[in-house]
Amino acid sequence: MSENSHLIPEQYVPDLDTSAVWTVKYVDPSGFVCQLSLEAASGTEVMRKGQLVIERLKETQCSPVVRNNSNAQSQDEDVKGESICRRHHCEMRLYQKNNRSWYAHKTQDGHWCNGR
Repeated sequence: MSENSHLIPEQYVPDLDTSAVWTVKYVDPSGFVCQLSLEAASGTEVMRKGQLVIERLKETQCSPVVRNNSNAQSQDEDVKGESICRRHHCEMRLYQKNNRSWYAHKTQDGHWCNGR
């Protein structure tokens, strides 16, 4: 998982005084896609807790769910018909053609992967 030291604010930010929720998606060592949400009384507190969660996920060899940005879909959008690639731990898109359907995504080197 990437370092997220930017989660801890270095200066006072007024908007961080209100309650906040922080959510992370990850793949556990056995391959299950999981989601964890934390809630705290302030944004500062939820970011502190989030940093602790990230450290724990690293220790337990969990990996992040990586969005395939080539789809240019909003992080908040609930996209139906997606699956997680077990090899690359990223979301795959559902394709349909001639009464066939399959999941795939493009890798960083430009090749197609169907998760196998």
